[in-house]
Amino acid sequence: MTHWLRNKDMLYVEPNSTFYSHMSRVLLPDIDSKTKNNLSLERAVTYADALKKIQSKVEEILDSTTTTGKKKIGKYHDIIFCEYELGNGKTAQDLLDKLRKEELIPLSTIFIMIASEDVKSKVMAVLEYMPDAYIFKWNTPDDMEKRIMRAVRDRAELIDIYTAIGHKEYEQALLFCDTYIHEKKRLTPYVLRLRGFVLIELHKYEEAKNAYQQIIEMEKAKSRLENRDIKPIPYAQSGLAKSLYYLGEQEEAESILTELVIESPDYMEGYDLLSEIYLGTDRPEESQKILEKATVKSPHRFDRQKLLGLTALDNEDIEWAKAAFKKLTNEGRTSNSWHPENFAHLAEIHTKEGDMRAADACVKRVRNEFKESEFKDVAKFCAATMEHSIYTQRGDTEKAKLALEEAVFLHKNGVNVGEMSERMQVGFACGCIEGWHDEVGVNVLESALQGSPRKELITKRAEKILKDNPKAVEIIKVVEKKTQENIDSELENVINIFRSWRHDLSKRMINILLKESPNNPDILAKAAYIYFWSIDTISPDVTTFNEAKKYLNLLIRNKPNHPERESLTKQSKILNETVRLMHIRHAIQKSGDDPDVLITAVRTFFTYLNTQQFHEKIFKEAVSILETLVKKYPTHNGISVLQSQEKRIRMKNGMM
Repeated sequence: MTHWLRNKDMLYVEPNSTFYSHMSRVLLPDIDSKTKNNLSLERAVTYADALKKIQSKVEEILDSTTTTGKKKIGKYHDIIFCEYELGNGKTAQDLLDKLRKEELIPLSTIFIMIASEDVKSKVMAVLEYMPDAYIFKWNTPDDMEKRIMRAVRDRAELIDIYTAIGHKEYEQALLFCDTYIHEKKRLTPYVLRLRGFVLIELHKYEEAKNAYQQIIEMEKAKSRLENRDIKPIPYAQSGLAKSLYYLGEQEEAESILTELVIESPDYMEGYDLLSEIYLGTDRPEESQKILEKATVKSPHRFDRQKLLGLTALDNEDIEWAKAAFKKLTNEGRTSNSWHPENFAHLAEIHTKEGDMRAADACVKRVRNEFKESEFKDVAKFCAATMEHSIYTQRGDTEKAKLALEEAVFLHKNGVNVGEMSERMQVGFACGCIEGWHDEVGVNVLESALQGSPRKELITKRAEKILKDNPKAVEIIKVVEKKTQENIDSELENVINIFRSWRHDLSKRMINILLKESPNNPDILAKAAYIYFWSIDTISPDVTTFNEAKKYLNLLIRNKPNHPERESLTKQSKILNETVRLMHIRHAIQKSGDDPDVLITAVRTFFTYLNTQQFHEKIFKEAVSILETLVKKYPTHNGISVLQSQEKRIRMKNGMM
């Protein structure tokens, strides 16, 4: 074992020392091995202790290329072993969730789960976060050793790919994947999976679709050869469906996912994607049904519980909404979905049921649970909105008025309602409009309408809340009309500036609108249009193209039936090959005649010539690179295959 763990920095997270001692003997079979092989097996006894030890290795530096403006660096642990139960309601799932979401460990760190009981619902939730190995305490030392060795060996073999993905250098990761696959190495099936993920991150959905179809066809061919039933490949079916959905082929994507959740009921991503399609196509009841199935199978994914709760509330299904928010408020304390508004939604449910004592308990809990946390002011705001609703229900107008004034004060002094769910925004806005805080209510409602892909639902919800107040309903209608007119006017101005060749100014303006309303489908559509048109009229640029595809992707996710989606999708397909070839040329220039990069480039050019219209200029470019390869690296094992491809292309196009 120590041969595989030489120079490894390891952390073992466990509340008691019993199994730690056993693992020490498995990992370090003799006392001297620690010094002989420079091994370090550090121990953490609690969730907080583990987090502190992991964070101590991380430094944040300013970096303009990241969304937060900061980049995390440091000497990380090579392997983290973590017991599932960490005490005080904390689990390995909570730790891994936080580490991944806050990027406190790189992809090169191996995370191994250890459990003492096979509780399927808990195991399911952990496996959704894809640890590198899962060990049960009853496994033999030999079996443990094999699993750990395999994880270490596999990670070492793919370290270049993982590092590139971790740094979000997806084009570089794609080149590494292509080279690995071409050489048909041991982990090629897994690298095919990574390649599909990378292509989707690059918004290369047509290529991702082809990649996942290839994986599925390979499995079919293998099954026929071995004379056995075809084995489902859930990740490939899910990736294919995602690619098709982003390409605008929604019905086919939905069909694949519907089949997937039947054939592979334990593959949870299928449920999430299907739910997303249902919500995006205005079918909230169907979305709720699929989320119900997912949460029954994996009840400890609290982000999914919250989505189920909100969807059930929209569908007025009180029982499912209550079950979801009870789960969140009772068990989700250490999850990333832990937020004061969860208690506000639960209080809303209790108020609807007339259980005012339970609603009061929610107010008390939210004030206590968050009083020492970063959410303390948000908690006060949520408590005030809850009290406003409770006192209104009881007919105590004076206390209701005071509670609303407290919420308005907190909002004006820094609590950003826009960061909460649409339901919270609409409820607060309606309370303000009805409670003589019209200006605050209108501003919050305008912001909600401008930032939402579901404006119709927001308006309908607001009108329902205020149905007994005709004046307030009229205000809602005016706000909706005014908001849309303002968006239309601003977008028309941006497009006119773009068409007058002031491209940089138009991009700055659309980016300001996107910052204010990142999910508004009309703004996303115009952003994609501007960036695509920039490529077509100025120059094919990879960064610009990826930005355009990002906005198109967000448009499809937020409003798949948007009228401009089809034309933008067609434009994306047309420009994709142009930009791809340009990137290959850039990679060649940057590589300094690296043979693997040159091989990949020639293969890409030849593939393009075989699948697209023949271009003599591109063919000559590929042949020139191939001649360089023959001259500089005559013994490279990929050259003969490319020469055969060149010959076939010449014959096909009458050049021989």
